[in-house]
Amino acid sequence: MSGIRVVPNQQPPDVNRYLLPFERQVITVRRHPAVLIPSASRAAGGLLAAAAVTPFDHSNVVEIVVWLVAGGLLVQFAAAIYGWHIGYMVVTQRRIIFTGATLGRRIEQFPVEQAKKMDFKRSVGGRLLGYASFVFEFDGSPQRVVEFLPYPEQLYLEVQGLIFSPDPGRGGSDESDQSEQPR
Repeated sequence: MSGIRVVPNQQPPDVNRYLLPFERQVITVRRHPAVLIPSASRAAGGLLAAAAVTPFDHSNVVEIVVWLVAGGLLVQFAAAIYGWHIGYMVVTQRRIIFTGATLGRRIEQFPVEQAKKMDFKRSVGGRLLGYASFVFEFDGSPQRVVEFLPYPEQLYLEVQGLIFSPDPGRGGSDESDQSEQPR
């Protein structure tokens, strides 16, 4: 079975509830953990600032305010981890599904047939850490940018094969195609 999986031999159960009975996941990918770096660095900076202020400030007001800000940054980091954990891009034979969350759940889906263009962009950090931003253009919808996707070259080729295959609904990773190819 080819395709990109989040964890080998394990399907994310949250994604399965959004699939139609006749669909199967061809590509399932979670955003790269590098998406957590800004939140983690803010939380670490807040904790360092709070720890640095504590021995020098004898008025409890400033110390309490700094620790409250550090606590808020930790909560923001925990929310970022939660959002990363439940956010996926799933490509089936017929749809591209984006899941994500901040406080509630957000699901976006587009039929594969509506995809007109797909590009990916890599920053210097993306080249170093192994992620890219994908830009999708669908009929009748604004551009959809998905940032911090891992395995960009492989993912790009897999999704392109599904979107622009000559036989709609069948892409390069479909199981029926695998049986036709020599092993």
